[in-house]
Amino acid sequence: MLNQTVDSLMPLLSILQQPAFCLHRDGTVLPNPAAAPIAPFELNQLPHWLGDCTALYENWTRQSQLTFSVTVASRSYSVTVEALADGELFLLSDDSDTSGASNVMAASSQVLRQPLTDLMASTQMLMAALEDQENPSFRLQSASIAKNLYRLTRLAGNLSDYDLLQRGELKARPALLTLSTDLAPMLEEIADLIAETGCRLDFRLPKEQVQIYADRKLLERALLNLLGNAIKHGQTSQTIGLTVKVQPNFVLFQCTSCCTEAEQAMLSSAFRRTEQRGALPDPRWGLGLGMLLIRHIAQLHGGTLALEAGAEGAVTATISVSRKRPAGKPALESPVRMDRTGGLDSRLIELSDVLPARVFELQLP
Repeated sequence: MLNQTVDSLMPLLSILQQPAFCLHRDGTVLPNPAAAPIAPFELNQLPHWLGDCTALYENWTRQSQLTFSVTVASRSYSVTVEALADGELFLLSDDSDTSGASNVMAASSQVLRQPLTDLMASTQMLMAALEDQENPSFRLQSASIAKNLYRLTRLAGNLSDYDLLQRGELKARPALLTLSTDLAPMLEEIADLIAETGCRLDFRLPKEQVQIYADRKLLERALLNLLGNAIKHGQTSQTIGLTVKVQPNFVLFQCTSCCTEAEQAMLSSAFRRTEQRGALPDPRWGLGLGMLLIRHIAQLHGGTLALEAGAEGAVTATISVSRKRPAGKPALESPVRMDRTGGLDSRLIELSDVLPARVFELQLP
């Protein structure tokens, strides 16, 4: 929470080129010139302005920085909200600029370089080990090769799906799911995988029988990406929480973890990582498509994705999923989704960046 008041910030916002507005506790909306055409006129208009993010905003504790995306006048904006002493500050960044798509190939080369280098080094060591079949490094280097092949498969899949996303062709095939019976076994298996990283997954599902219409594979992929990010950017050997909260119109999947302040600062640009890379990008950033894909999967389910940066490195990532029955044909009449994994374990693919190499022994088809 910022100690400033709305009045103290307005002179600064007036000269800020980035769209921004303050929401005073009395309901008054005070935009700067850049935000005037796109900000809500008053408090009563805020739910309509927030759209699918309303549930996430209403659950915000005001003790952390909240980041999500909205669509205003057919343009997408990343929004960061911080609590003030007498209101809230909204900072907006335009996501509709498609220049990021033209940078994807350059970003891909940056990200692919590391696993390819690892793969080459492992191959060289493996060839040397083959001269002596009893060399104990044989299995380790074979597992390392398998791990990097899984990583490359994940990157290739994300690039392919990003292209589908840009063309509006990434679709969901929803079916009726019961949270307690359909998700619990899946999360137990994922928890076993996460334990291999030294972290622990503590998941909590609602006790009541709650059903939603969702694409199970896409929902699992979104959750795996959230958990993978929590491990990759979080503290080592931590407990990662995954709590499912039920609301009248939405189900919220909240992933909580802890990271360093430097990692936490990256959240404000999480949806623009393909563009904001710098000359020497941190290799831990990855390609920057994971968050975009998670958000799009949530949007396909009538919801969205929000990120909260709290005290002492606490991070909460929340996916909202609508409880409304989707319009259209039943899931059984939908075409079969093409398998882009090449026969590889999809869970290992999504967690390949964070799992140790030993997990990938004997995993090649």
